Amino acid sequence: MSEQSVEKVVITGIGPICTIATGRQDFWAVLAEAHDAAVPEAQSADSNWLRCEDFRVEDYLESEKTYLDRCSEFTLAACYLAVRDAQLDWPNLSHPRVGLCLGTAFGCLDSMLNNTTRVRTKGSRLASPVVFMHSFANTPASLAAIEDHIQGPVPTFCDGDISAGAALHYAWQALRYGQADVILAGGVDVVSNALVAALGNAPNIDRARAEGACLLVLERQASAEQRAAPVLLAEVVSCAVTGGADTSTARQQAITQAGQIAELDETPCIFEPPAVYGHTFGASLALDVAAAIGTLEAGQVPADIIAVVRATADGRAAAIILRNSE
Repeated sequence: MSEQSVEKVVITGIGPICTIATGRQDFWAVLAEAHDAAVPEAQSADSNWLRCEDFRVEDYLESEKTYLDRCSEFTLAACYLAVRDAQLDWPNLSHPRVGLCLGTAFGCLDSMLNNTTRVRTKGSRLASPVVFMHSFANTPASLAAIEDHIQGPVPTFCDGDISAGAALHYAWQALRYGQADVILAGGVDVVSNALVAALGNAPNIDRARAEGACLLVLERQASAEQRAAPVLLAEVVSCAVTGGADTSTARQQAITQAGQIAELDETPCIFEPPAVYGHTFGASLALDVAAAIGTLEAGQVPADIIAVVRATADGRAAAIILRNSE
């Protein structure tokens, strides 16, 4: 497909799960009320970590599962929320034309620790095959694809705090070149015992560490119009993933490159994510995109185009440029 025939990509559904809210409408409502609020108090003994204490995966599953890592639970629930928010006629979709792109910085650490501990203390013959299969970074995406009969591309991206950005970038590229009709894209990371032990109270994060997930339904605009999608939340104008000498340089390079791809005449308004849902690692950029769309919908930014950007400490960055769909 030639560059002249690339298609527009729109967001038609959002499925956020974080410490302040679950679901798009509640998420936006809390953000509107807490626009300038401070980081919420932690819901655990460690004041640097926030958990979704009321989350129950059973509320989002059609069948009972024998074992699920918490990272997989969040992914399955975010898929459920996003699909229903987009009002997709899921049974009648062409599932080979549906994909899922997931980003995660750490994946299923609790299951990985469980498995390696059993092997180390009891030997490989007494290891649990079930736990082993649930310990990989791509397990959440694989389980979601099985649960929702997704037969298109199902990649997993592990790129630190920009993992969701890498997933969104892949999804945007695949859709704009007609390689799929619908892709659920975003990120997930959870507060696990292994993660708390590994990071401890390291002071290199400027907000409370938290768990969260967010999947967005990205569609070719032609596909969304054909099914008469009830809501077009935003257009994904451009995406870029870059590297730089440092965090600041990488951020600027990502924004510049995304702007050049979109052939923008000026730098878009840069979205500053609120601190209220904390630092959610690989899920951060997906939640930021959901929050940015909410500000566009509410008219809280002095522009119709907004850029969402995140960077890693080692100089990797991802930028997403959004345009108000109205």
